[in-house]
Amino acid sequence: MNARSPSTTLPIQFNGKAGEYFDIWIVNVCLTLITLGLYSPWAKIRKKRYFYGSTTLAGASFDYVANPIAILKGRLIAVVAIVGLSIITQFAPWVNALWSIIFLGLMPWLIVRTLRFNAINTVYRNLHFGFKPAYRSCYKSYVYWPMLIPLTLGLILPWVKFKQKKFIVENFTYGNSAFHFGAQVGDFLTIYRFAPHSG
Repeated sequence: MNARSPSTTLPIQFNGKAGEYFDIWIVNVCLTLITLGLYSPWAKIRKKRYFYGSTTLAGASFDYVANPIAILKGRLIAVVAIVGLSIITQFAPWVNALWSIIFLGLMPWLIVRTLRFNAINTVYRNLHFGFKPAYRSCYKSYVYWPMLIPLTLGLILPWVKFKQKKFIVENFTYGNSAFHFGAQVGDFLTIYRFAPHSG
């Protein structure tokens, strides 16, 4: 048997400064207001590039390389869909119920596509991240389990959050390397104060 190589823990460092970010933030706000929101994709990318570029691991920083035009197209489609739905429901209220069912079916696809978009546009040492298209796992984590929260009077909430975080982390990739989620359900019970208190 081959001996396992010893693991190494590398700290992530953030070197951003409040003054630098304020300059970016104020310009983003002003341009977004002047353009009635059309500049928001560029604002998002400027913000992400600053935070990613100010974050280093093992002496190298991250980068965000998304195309703002792609983000703008996606947002325009969403706006058109929402406005169109609002107009239709004025004449056919039953469409709301139908849309809710359709949206539940589309939710896993939307979540995975969003996570995948952000992942492939995140770069570290000239290598892109990735996200596996695990639609079935996404449906369980974001649709099936959350539907049980009211039925359990919220007691299942820590489990739901655990499954969602685990889904996100373990479906990310860096090159050919996969990520591992080391937290346990008990950690989430502690966060949500469901863990028993010691006497």
